[in-house]
Amino acid sequence: YTYENEIDNYEQTHYQLHYSQQLSEITNLNVALHYTHGEGYYEQYKEEQEFEDYNLENIIIATDTLYSTDLFSKS
Repeated sequence: YTYENEIDNYEQTHYQLHYSQQLSEITNLNVALHYTHGEGYYEQYKEEQEFEDYNLENIIIATDTLYSTDLFSKS
């Protein structure tokens, strides 16, 4: 099943800084810094998700007990 409104709109920006310095004939200094900034959102359909997996109680309606449901997840 393909959920028609499934979206993955996420972007990342990567920053890197590299520095090298030869301190002597036998010693080198190398420094590297890295930072990744990410932002965005996604939406997806999740079928037959157990309530227990989300720390939720099962739903009891009269004599019937529901253990799972279909979810739309957005973050």
